[in-house]
Formats: sequence, C-alpha cells, structure tokens
Amino acid sequence: MDSRRSSARRNLVVAAVLAAALVFSALPASAATGESTDYLPPITLRNQLGQPVSLASMRGRPALVSFIHTSCGGVCQMMTAKMKTIAEDFSPQFGTKLNLISITTDPAEDRPAQLKSYAKDRGATGAGWVFLTGKPAAIHSVMKLYDVAQMPDDDAMTHVFDLFLIGPDGRMLHHYHGSDIKPSDVARDIRTAVATR
Repeated sequence: MDSRRSSARRNLVVAAVLAAALVFSALPASAATGESTDYLPPITLRNQLGQPVSLASMRGRPALVSFIHTSCGGVCQMMTAKMKTIAEDFSPQFGTKLNLISITTDPAEDRPAQLKSYAKDRGATGAGWVFLTGKPAAIHSVMKLYDVAQMPDDDAMTHVFDLFLIGPDGRMLHHYHGSDIKPSDVARDIRTAVATR
C-alpha cells in the first residue's frame, strides 16, 4: 500500500514538473525568465541626422532592435531587409505604433552621414526608423546590454544575426536569432505587443 502511494506521489511530482516546463517554454523570453532588465536605458546616441537620441525616449511603443555596420555587404543588408519586410507586413504606417532601431557596431566608421546614406540606399527611411551611432563607450555599453559579441580590435568584424523585440516598458519580449527569421512571425508578435500595451 505504502509503495503504491509512494509511486503515485512520484508520478504526480513528475507530471507537475513536466507541466511547469511546458508552461515555462511557452512564455516569451521576458516572462519565462522573470526578465526585468531595461533594454531602453537612458543612454544617449546620435541618429542619422546627427541629433541626440536617448534610448529611453523610445519607450511607450514596441521597438524592434538590430545591430549593423554600413560597410557590411552581406549580413547587415540582409537583416535590414528583414526589418523592412517586417515593418511593411506589420503596417505601412508602422512609425505610429512601432520603433525600428538599428545601432551600429562600428562607431569609429559609422557617423551620422554614413548611416543616413545606408538608410537611403536600403529604402529604410520611413518615420519611426532610426539608425544610431555614438561614442564607442556608449555603443559598447548597448552591445553588452544586448549580449552582442564584441571583437576586441575591429568592431567592423561584428556580424549580428539577431533581432530583439522590446516592449513599451523596455523589457525584452522576444529574441530572434538566425538568417531564417520569418518576418511574418515577427510582425505577428509585434501586433500582439501593440494590442497588449
């Protein structure tokens, strides 16, 4: 009798652990980890027009964040194209509900003029899309915050296959990785974030 009860309790514990694991894995990154990190901190950078922009000023609506450098002819252009497709899939007037933020990993080379030219060449000029550069220390702080690997001597070698969806409150909602990111999936997540803000 005792062995049956012990076995039944063990089975209940295993079932509870499995159920908790399923719920945990289904949650967005921030909810699953209890994430409270502020991904839109009061760090001031400069946009493609040379104007100071605090990341904290991007709060209030979801933000999709990427890291690029303008001399990158492959990965960065591909990720910028994905962001453009996501924005168009989400809404042609995305700038009223969504911030797109592309941050250089190469502040020594990417000045506002280079970012403005890059944005124009990629057709990434819609309202709500900012390209940011700044002092190396500020850029490195942001890269560290997003856990973006930094090359010690040549930031131009940093290629980032990641997109980050940040909630209106600055918390991480989703982290997308890889060249096979599906724009329609990201656009769906943005719609959810907009609807629940």
